[in-house]
Amino acid sequence: MTMMKLCALALLAGCATSGVGGSEVALDENDRALQQAVGAKVKGTIVWSSSRLGNHDLFVMNTDGSNVRQITRADTVDWFPRFSPDGSKVLFTRSKKGWVY
Repeated sequence: MTMMKLCALALLAGCATSGVGGSEVALDENDRALQQAVGAKVKGTIVWSSSRLGNHDLFVMNTDGSNVRQITRADTVDWFPRFSPDGSKVLFTRSKKGWVY
């Protein structure tokens, strides 16, 4: 699956963020139906980083937008997540400190 498709799926799932700190995007019924239609065709898991809960942590979800789970919680910044080639692990970058401007 291409990165563009994964990004599109993440956006359809309401995971887009805006501004510093980020925020969850509420989907209308039409967008939710589109998300579920795409998710039904593409099975898998999406991993992304977000500061939606204060710190920049990692989250995963099914391609249909269900089962959203936070997988890291720390005072550090976790970002640039990628699945390992066999899909069994998530590789990512972790800062030793919080945000450094």
